[in-house]
Amino acid sequence: MRKCLCSYTEIPDVVTLARELVKINSIPDSLHRDFGKGETYLAHWLKDLFSCFDFTTDLLPVEGTRPNLIVRHQAFVPGLPTLALTAHLDTVSADGMTIDPFAAVVRDNRLYGRGACDVKGTMAVMIVSLLNWYKKNVREDQVFNILFIATMGEEGGTLGSRELVKQPIPMDMVLVGEPTRMNPVTGHNGTWRFTVETTGRSCHSSRPRLGSNAIESMARVTDLILNEIKPEFERIDGNSMSMTTIRGGEQINIIPGSCELKVDCRYRAETDVGQFKGILIDRLANIDHAEYNEILIYPPFRAQENSTLLSLLEKSLDDCAISYKRQYEPWYSDAGHFSGAGYDTVLWGVGDMAQAHTGNEFIEIDQLNKGVEILGNFLHHCGQFFKSK
Repeated sequence: MRKCLCSYTEIPDVVTLARELVKINSIPDSLHRDFGKGETYLAHWLKDLFSCFDFTTDLLPVEGTRPNLIVRHQAFVPGLPTLALTAHLDTVSADGMTIDPFAAVVRDNRLYGRGACDVKGTMAVMIVSLLNWYKKNVREDQVFNILFIATMGEEGGTLGSRELVKQPIPMDMVLVGEPTRMNPVTGHNGTWRFTVETTGRSCHSSRPRLGSNAIESMARVTDLILNEIKPEFERIDGNSMSMTTIRGGEQINIIPGSCELKVDCRYRAETDVGQFKGILIDRLANIDHAEYNEILIYPPFRAQENSTLLSLLEKSLDDCAISYKRQYEPWYSDAGHFSGAGYDTVLWGVGDMAQAHTGNEFIEIDQLNKGVEILGNFLHHCGQFFKSK
């Protein structure tokens, strides 16, 4: 039997919990003794935390030992309306950080460390709010359920949420945690990623006519994208098409036999990606040995019209005297998959995305404390709403 990773007799305050989460290296390729990857260790740590407070947990492996975590209270009543609070387990790499990424130092009313902003601060706010709610409100006449879901692989392609929505999880509303400065985010761009590969024939560079230069073929591809496809794609306000990596050739005296270009596109909901994809493939047919390869097309996120979740969240922000504005963001998140699966979905969290992935990542302590107040109020409004139904 493994040793318990954490043990609490009282609900921790949000700053204490956020520091504990930041101290755990959950970079996906980090290794922890007995647990493999970093996300797996954090998932087991959270499992032990929730077991101290009458919650049951399910670890659902997605890739190797890297799991999604689903947490429900023992008072969960099947068939009742269910709210899910979600945050991702993983963080980006700590390479290039100018501070100790896992010391979780508190200084000048800020918590510093990798993941403090994205998204362990919001995760701590969600967990403390959930524990407080069930401590005060467990009774036989429950009117709604709350799940806590921690997803793996969000930073590396939203792997966990993509897998999660394929399963019949009993939930109606999903509040996805990301650093939004406590503003409700009601939409974000979709993602389209692809490669174009050109193939040629290698030979000695002193006799180039004996070969076929894949890099020169790729020059025609980049011209096509820059001068024809990209301008039309970006005519839709908010769209972007960026050539992000290119690799080709072996060494300076060999005519290159292959070249690969990677392209990252972000698109608004009104964009017909299939049309642009078809045009690109048709035009590539005029370039010898150029081939389109799709990496992914992920749906944009857009909150439902007349979203119950959004109205209850905004009521809570009003009650807490928080000045806010609905936001639309260019980045991608788990919300795209949850909303695409039909769930009433909104993005919300503490911290500022401008601090995410930075060399001195931090979150304001005041935001952590205010976040607990807002979410506690939000859960109260959810109870009142479902009680009146």
